Amino acid sequence: MESNESQINNIVKRYIKLTVEVLPIIASEKKLQWPVKYDHCFQRIVLDNICNGCWYDHLKRPAYKYLSNSQALKAVKLCEDIISGNVDLHTFNHKSLIWRRKKLDKKLKKYKSKIELYPWGTLTLVSGTPDII
Repeated sequence: MESNESQINNIVKRYIKLTVEVLPIIASEKKLQWPVKYDHCFQRIVLDNICNGCWYDHLKRPAYKYLSNSQALKAVKLCEDIISGNVDLHTFNHKSLIWRRKKLDKKLKKYKSKIELYPWGTLTLVSGTPDII
C-alpha cells in the first residue's frame, strides 16, 4: 500500500503535469480562445481558486511543495474540469484577477498619486511615483 506522502507526491506530480504540459498544449489550439496559454498562468488560476484568494497569502513558496492532500486533489480536479470543459476558464481567470486587483488596490490606497489599473493589469502612472512600481 502506498504511503500518504507518496500519494500526495503523485497527486502533486499530476497537478504539475497538467499545468506545465497538458493545459498549455490544449491552450495552443486557437479554436478554444482561452484567456491564458502559459503554465504559470494556469498555476495562478488553479491555485488562487483552490485557495479562494491569492495563493501566496495561503501557501509558502514554492506552492506545490506545501499543498495539502485536499488542496492537491482540488487542484487536479479543477485542471481536469478545465480540460473537459466542465468549468469556464474565463470565469476562474477573472476571479483570480479580481483577487489580485483587490490586493493591489489595498497597497495603492496609501499613495496620493492617481494610478490607473486597466482590466488586464497594466499600471499607468499619471502623477507621482509609488514605491511599489
